[in-house]
Amino acid sequence: VVLLPALAGTIFEFAPLATALVRAGYRVVGVHFPGIGQSTRPMRPPATLQEYALHVRTVLDALSPPVTEPVVLLGRALGNRIARVFAVDD
Repeated sequence: VVLLPALAGTIFEFAPLATALVRAGYRVVGVHFPGIGQSTRPMRPPATLQEYALHVRTVLDALSPPVTEPVVLLGRALGNRIARVFAVDD
């Protein structure tokens, strides 16, 4: 399960949900968008939804162990829009 926060939000807004999902046996990944939370670099503005979706793909590709099954994307506000673009483009 991939958690995508709202614009300027952090993955910590999903803490209760993430805890419940982990307890239920799901692998949970929270994605901070560039320039937000614990990300390492800002994204070149203005970022497009496609660029944010590519960032999600980059995060998933960097995971260890790698993601080998389909993912469920849960997004709030902008995170929802990014999830929909990811689903179409990926």
